[in-house]
Amino acid sequence: MKNRTSIIALLAITLTGCNTSDWQYLFNGKDFEGFVQRGGQAQFRVGEGEMAGVSTPATPNSFMCTEEEYSDFILEFEVKVDTLLNSGVQIRSHVNDNGTVFGYQIEIDPTARGWSGGIYDEARRGWLYPVTPMRRWGVTVTAPFHHCMT
Repeated sequence: MKNRTSIIALLAITLTGCNTSDWQYLFNGKDFEGFVQRGGQAQFRVGEGEMAGVSTPATPNSFMCTEEEYSDFILEFEVKVDTLLNSGVQIRSHVNDNGTVFGYQIEIDPTARGWSGGIYDEARRGWLYPVTPMRRWGVTVTAPFHHCMT
């Protein structure tokens, strides 16, 4: 099985208002300062100002998590996802004593299924808000980069 790559090019969060001066950039574009890897065994790297993860078949999901926790925020980022995989961004998630990441994942799905924008409860209840033909958010994932805000 071929390894797959997802790239997060820009990761920013605002904790107060929506003024551009209020934005706090989480990723410095150089290294993983302020982040910690949790879960599976995917390989992560930084190059050309981008954070990239390469999946490792037959291992649990892998997560690159911020060391700091945030409460009231707007998260905005750009992502490139392999068209054969789905992905997502965890928000309001936690780690239990055995290292399992759990919590809400906003789905990023470039497949024909098209469930981008759905809400999945990782390692707990499963789909909380699946996107179906009757509940489309108007989210379309097309190559190469996708601008996301949650």
